[in-house]
Amino acid sequence: MIPGERRNLPVGMATMPEFFKQAGYTTMLIGKWHLGQEFLNMTPRHRGYDYFFGLLGGALDHFSKDIGVGCGTEENDFHEVFADNCRFFNAYDLQENGVPYFDQNTFIIDLLAQKAVAQISAHDPSKSLLLSFHPNVPHAPVKAPQPYVDL
Repeated sequence: MIPGERRNLPVGMATMPEFFKQAGYTTMLIGKWHLGQEFLNMTPRHRGYDYFFGLLGGALDHFSKDIGVGCGTEENDFHEVFADNCRFFNAYDLQENGVPYFDQNTFIIDLLAQKAVAQISAHDPSKSLLLSFHPNVPHAPVKAPQPYVDL
């Protein structure tokens, strides 16, 4: 792969959730997509998922949900991935089925886990379910709630 090249899943390529849907499953993705977002037909709801909660892009601040653009500096080969060394766009990337989901306080992993538990609990157990859970941590910027850091 060429550095900086986008990693989009080709639109004509069949996906695992599409096959599961054909077999009668309810399909859900909770977490990180990062397989294309430039056009609506590249997003999870158009690639086989009945339900999507999470981020379309690759990185975000784990609390504010602002989109990350880079960590570190050229001098350290961009390897300083801790929060104080990361810069963010003035953009937001957290959604539920295409609608922005505003929460700028909850640690992203806690929020994703809460959504997964809620979706599983609400699902009719007589129907088959594919729930793909793609947490975006560990990922730059490296940060966590203080109780997790204290562990």
